[in-house]
Amino acid sequence: MMRMAIVWSLALAVAAVPVAAAAEEWKDFVTADGYASAVATDSIKASGTLRYFRLRAGKIGDPRYAIADVMLDCQSKLITIGRAELYNKGVQTGIRKPDPAKPFTQPLNEQPSGDEILALVCAG
Repeated sequence: MMRMAIVWSLALAVAAVPVAAAAEEWKDFVTADGYASAVATDSIKASGTLRYFRLRAGKIGDPRYAIADVMLDCQSKLITIGRAELYNKGVQTGIRKPDPAKPFTQPLNEQPSGDEILALVCAG
C-alpha cells in the first residue's frame, strides 16, 4: 500500500531545492518508497507545544512539489497545513489557501518521515 503524506496530495516531487526558497536552510528527509520532504530549519518558531515552520514535500523524480506553512502540535502529533505554494520545475504554479471551515489536519507520525520531522521540530 502506497503511503500518502501531508502535502503529497497537494503536489508531488522534490527534484531540487526550489529557487524561491534558495535562501532558506533545509533539512531533508527521504523515504524508501520515494517520498521526500524537508523542513526549513530557520523557519521553526515555538509557542508552547505548537511549532510553526515551512515544509517542502513531494515525490522524488516528479518536478511538482509544494512548500507549505504548517503548524505542528508536538503533544498530539497533529500537523495542520496552512497556505501552500505549488511548484512545477521550480516555477510557482499556484497557491492553496487554507479553509478555516475545513482545516487540513493529519497525524504526522503516520506520514513518511513523520517521526524524523517530529524529532527535529519538537526537540528542545
